[in-house]
Amino acid sequence: MALSLGLGVGFYKLGGSSPLATPGVDEVEPQALELWLKNAAKGGTFFGSHIVQWNDFSGNSRHAKWPGWASSGDNIHMNTTTGAIPLDRTVPHYFPLEGTDISLDDQLTLFVVAEFDIPSTSNNMYMLSNGNVDGSGESNIRVFDSSVSTVGQYAMIRDNAGQRFITESESGGEDSNTLQDGVKSIISIQREGNDIGDKVVFKVNGANIPDDGAGGTYGGANDNGTLTLNAFGINNTAQQGPDGNFFEVVLYSTFLDGDNYTNVYNDIASRCDLPGI
Repeated sequence: MALSLGLGVGFYKLGGSSPLATPGVDEVEPQALELWLKNAAKGGTFFGSHIVQWNDFSGNSRHAKWPGWASSGDNIHMNTTTGAIPLDRTVPHYFPLEGTDISLDDQLTLFVVAEFDIPSTSNNMYMLSNGNVDGSGESNIRVFDSSVSTVGQYAMIRDNAGQRFITESESGGEDSNTLQDGVKSIISIQREGNDIGDKVVFKVNGANIPDDGAGGTYGGANDNGTLTLNAFGINNTAQQGPDGNFFEVVLYSTFLDGDNYTNVYNDIASRCDLPGI
């Protein structure tokens, strides 16, 4: 009897014909997974309405806990079907992270899924920060609307040495490669290192902003500043915290690329009812 070998696409379980599941968030570079605020309607945990907690599934117990404001009477109610968590910068809704601070010496990859309420011109939105102040030298990761017009978009990482890493701007309005107001999207912000000239990459739904794929850089006078993060969002007088409906937040202390990036992206997309790449 001749033995015939065929080449197929994908990997299959021994003795079966069903494809193996691709690695998910906690299976890709698990030692570098720093924070995973998982979609609470799809296996994550979110509880409370006035004082609420969004549980961290990274294994680091950095649960995001909104302290609430006794005088505001404001509540946060998650959509139990989609996992959407409505956040408002004017309250503000920001979440100090329990447990140890996140300390990043060089590389990082951040994913955020949201229906963003894009801020007005010259404003921006903090995704992660070091506490609830915006002083010089404070660590943070921000998503910007343009500082000069209503169509450009870019992202910034600032470490505690005052070093800033910024992507180039994408202009041209709300097209397929631009973050759109009120449209559920997956953004990712990545840094390959913490030296002047290291690349920062900003993607919307898997597409580079700008679309040349080159990423962007900006260096101040200092290298090698650690990025210290202990809050999702920020509580500041400029009202620059998260705004819109948020579904999932994932942070790694490494620069994911190739299959690792694709597998994590697709795992997140599957929980948030978005197409993969």
